[in-house]
Amino acid sequence: MLSSTLSTIQPSATVAMSDLARDLRAKWKDIIALAAGKADFDTPDHIRVAAKAAMDRGETR
Repeated sequence: MLSSTLSTIQPSATVAMSDLARDLRAKWKDIIALAAGKADFDTPDHIRVAAKAAMDRGETR
């Protein structure tokens, strides 16, 4: 029963996008993968300011 249930599970969209980015990079494509993980640089100041302004306006959902 367990194996038939597992066969119906689809891979997550995040994993699929990460796999696609990896495959394209292997083909020497210039790819920046943003599907999973976190960036290796700080969030730019203008984005921080905009995010704080949106939260201050109550745009949190």
